[in-house]
Amino acid sequence: MVHNDLPLYLKIYHQLREEIESGKYRVGDLLPSEEELAETFQASRTTIRNALQELEKDNLIFRKRGKGTIVQEPKTAQNLNYISSFTETLRSKGVEVTTGTLTVELVPAPPKVAGALDLERGSV
Repeated sequence: MVHNDLPLYLKIYHQLREEIESGKYRVGDLLPSEEELAETFQASRTTIRNALQELEKDNLIFRKRGKGTIVQEPKTAQNLNYISSFTETLRSKGVEVTTGTLTVELVPAPPKVAGALDLERGSV
């Protein structure tokens, strides 16, 4: 993606976002420190903080004092200006949605389970 006309913090934001989405940084991974990112991108720490703030707004990272910047599971949010089902929302975000059937039936407890639960033998 070419971002020649963007401010530096947005270029860094797009680069880091791309790296998170491509799997270079996975959920739970720590990003490099602000100092390391500043060195990597030849930018000030303020510029790096601005880029990280944008990633935080997108719910891609969270910062934990004393720990660092951590990649988080993206949250699914629905656009409240448009009525859609949860399934439609997930599909629009590229999540494969399937349906299935579930069967529930009562069966006698196996002897080991019945003993652990103090049930009468053969009870359902």
